[in-house]
Amino acid sequence: MSPASRNWLILWAALLVAGGAFFAVGRLKVQTKREPRQVLVIDTRDETLPKPASQEKPQALIDFEKRRQELDRMSSEELLAVTDDWELCVNVSYRLLLRLRLKPGQGFSQPERDLRLAMTLHGEVSSGGFHSFFWNSSGDQALEIHEALKRIGAVSILPLYEKALAAFPDSKPAKNPITRNDQIDALGEEGQFEYFRPLSSEYHQRSKEWSRDCAAFIRKHRDQFEVPPEPEPQ
Repeated sequence: MSPASRNWLILWAALLVAGGAFFAVGRLKVQTKREPRQVLVIDTRDETLPKPASQEKPQALIDFEKRRQELDRMSSEELLAVTDDWELCVNVSYRLLLRLRLKPGQGFSQPERDLRLAMTLHGEVSSGGFHSFFWNSSGDQALEIHEALKRIGAVSILPLYEKALAAFPDSKPAKNPITRNDQIDALGEEGQFEYFRPLSSEYHQRSKEWSRDCAAFIRKHRDQFEVPPEPEPQ
């Protein structure tokens, strides 16, 4: 490239930079002409205003975490001996998830798979109801969960689950999430929530009975659950 061409190139680049700067300043000037945003000023000295929540953990949460840590260090036999029904279900489910992370290729026994499926249902319904369960990816396993609940003997929630399944053609939610969501939408914008809401409410009311069914299943198949304690941190 000749010196003259190089100089023209440098000049052209300089003009581009200058033009961009001019455009940016112009935009800034235009923006500064806008009406100032309204700012709400609160006098924090007003004693009638609600005070911010304390950053300290509630004692109930501290006790819960302490108890969970105690259970995590127990052997499976100790766990079976000292836990109530709900503690047993939650802790065994947690240990199965931990095992999946630490030993992804190990696989699960049939009772272990059944418990994981049932607890997937429980987690979704507890947090968002049956509508959330079927709408989300958890609904991909809806039919497998039905079979798992029957093997578990979950008499407390199986009838409710079958009522929820009845919202779908032939009581068979589509495995494909898009198709399944279309099936839910077919119930109507309000109808879909009106159908699942009372079933979700009744599910919450049966949580104690479900814990009993779950724990009885674990104890019955205790030899098929491999749930060692959580390893000590390195």
